[in-house]
Amino acid sequence: EDWTAHGSPLAGARDLLEERFLMVGVDEASVPPSGCSIDAMVRVLSDLEGTMGVVLVGHSPVFYRTSSGEVRRVDRAEFRRLAEEGRVGPATAVFDTTLTRVGRLRDGGWERPAGETWHGQAFFRTIRPG
Repeated sequence: EDWTAHGSPLAGARDLLEERFLMVGVDEASVPPSGCSIDAMVRVLSDLEGTMGVVLVGHSPVFYRTSSGEVRRVDRAEFRRLAEEGRVGPATAVFDTTLTRVGRLRDGGWERPAGETWHGQAFFRTIRPG
């Protein structure tokens, strides 16, 4: 309720997906967020990390779904090792934490085969999805 951009309140919403992913959105049609308002949100989340003892902000983890349906979080080096060992591949479901539009989330862009996301380029350049 205190989130603003240049003094104007932002119309925002949040949701928790898979009991681990905090999604925060803002209605850009009403009042678009500013760089300062985005920085303020990141600061609030970073402060909560210490208070709650959880990681809320970070771009280095890779989240993927195991064949048993469990969501796992590993760092990029570990995901690369799993790829080299053949334990994950282009068909492995990954979560694309780079999404910036709710529409992409709603149309299935959030959880996709690794070969269809940036993960494919980063970890499976020589392997084709399929």
